[in-house]
Amino acid sequence: MEHSKGRIAETMRLSDIKVDVKDKKILSMLSENSRTPLNAIAKKVRLSRDAVDYRIKRLVKEDIIILFFPIINLEKFGYETFHIFFLVDEMDKKQQEEFLLFLRHNPNVKNIIEYSDRWDYEVVLVAKNLREFDEIVSQITSRFPQLIFEKEKMQVIKGYTSIHLPLKFYEESGQKVTEESDIGKEIKLDEIDLRILEILCENCRTSSVKIAQKVNLTADAINYRIKKLLEGSVIRKFTVLINLSALNYHWYTFSLAMKTFTNEYDNKFKHFVRTHPYILRAVKTLGVWDFLLYVVADSPKHFHSTVKEIKMHFSDIIRNHQTLLAYMEHLYVPLPKSVKLEK
Repeated sequence: MEHSKGRIAETMRLSDIKVDVKDKKILSMLSENSRTPLNAIAKKVRLSRDAVDYRIKRLVKEDIIILFFPIINLEKFGYETFHIFFLVDEMDKKQQEEFLLFLRHNPNVKNIIEYSDRWDYEVVLVAKNLREFDEIVSQITSRFPQLIFEKEKMQVIKGYTSIHLPLKFYEESGQKVTEESDIGKEIKLDEIDLRILEILCENCRTSSVKIAQKVNLTADAINYRIKKLLEGSVIRKFTVLINLSALNYHWYTFSLAMKTFTNEYDNKFKHFVRTHPYILRAVKTLGVWDFLLYVVADSPKHFHSTVKEIKMHFSDIIRNHQTLLAYMEHLYVPLPKSVKLEK
């Protein structure tokens, strides 16, 4: 399922929306497990079940919560993740619109972010291997040869952290973050599992009873299958897609090229990004840049502080860096349509 509303939109900052401490606690709990029952949330935030239900519905109505969804480990389906940055012809607005539409309907595309800096767009997509990735890139570039001036490609080697709210937000709401694990039991997946994942990607708060009706199983069978998907780390966790602009955050993508990177630095880097208050995601990549960091900040001052911290901690190995300011997220797809079970 695709969503036109993204985590960042500098055109529609919602400064009039009031988010109090109770709302922050609810958002933090849902970010950790968006299938948490209303009664459990109500007990933790000391409100009635109805009050919690009303607040969640208000957060959805006011576009703070965009989507309740599972984070899916696509490697379990045999897919790898790639990033492409595009520089395009700003004068051809019609072609740009067609370009975005083409990408939105591409079954391999997972994420599209528009920037206001060196690059115009970042496209995250999935593919079975480098050859398939190359074919997808060729399809895009051959479709828009006059529009695309330049491109930069990277393959994700591994991830270090991936959260949907900054640690600072969790700290302010008194909620702890649990680390995700890629390690799980070896499990066999079937078409029913895939259909359950598709339904959960539309809204993972959908009850097991309703999911059961859609796949012609019992609610107990659905619960068993969801538990199996979690134990096998096919589902890393249930979370929420949050409108970070509405919470007054700006989004930056910070790229790093290193001189060298030993196992000692790897552990130090992992600890740094996992404990930093404003780093949402960090991945190691193969390509022009060695690392991509996705950082939020509620002011230029806070982002400046984050950059200074990164430079201070890794000054002896940083060779180069680049900052991109996100303007809008055009698409976020938890489970791209191209993802199928291996025959």
